[in-house]
Amino acid sequence: MGTECSRIASLCFVLALFMGCGRSATILKRDYRIVEGEIVSAGPTSLYVETQQGEVRIPRDQILDIDHPGNAAATFGVVLTAYGAANIAIGLPKCDKHGAAFCTGVFMPAVLGLVLTTYGLSVWGGSRGAMNRDFRGRKVKLSGTFVSPAYLSSEHGNSPGLVLSSSF
Repeated sequence: MGTECSRIASLCFVLALFMGCGRSATILKRDYRIVEGEIVSAGPTSLYVETQQGEVRIPRDQILDIDHPGNAAATFGVVLTAYGAANIAIGLPKCDKHGAAFCTGVFMPAVLGLVLTTYGLSVWGGSRGAMNRDFRGRKVKLSGTFVSPAYLSSEHGNSPGLVLSSSF
């Protein structure tokens, strides 16, 4: 009974984690302001992001970094899948002896891990893809090499540097 309760608690934790994963990208601008929202479309020089305040246009040359949604869910899903694979390797020989409930618990982490990995990669890919689609869904052609000045803050002050990006 205790083992079954812990499995149910684990399942609830994973499902709560799964349901809590959002679709908002975190965009760090050059002025170190952060914009959170869903990337909905793009142009050659700008991204369009749906925030809580409405749609915002962000010039590409003002973006330092983008943390796309889904990467944490995909990473946790891979770890859970690996644990599930080990659980199957150890528990599968005992399935006949302990019955269906035990066997379900043996396979559950791997199944949930695969679902979470798939979800995370799907959301991450959708956010990345939205950076290259205009509002009609057509691919935006970007080309060239861009060099931007950057200043990294630390406890010792600002350090000058360059950000080099290229697309082809």
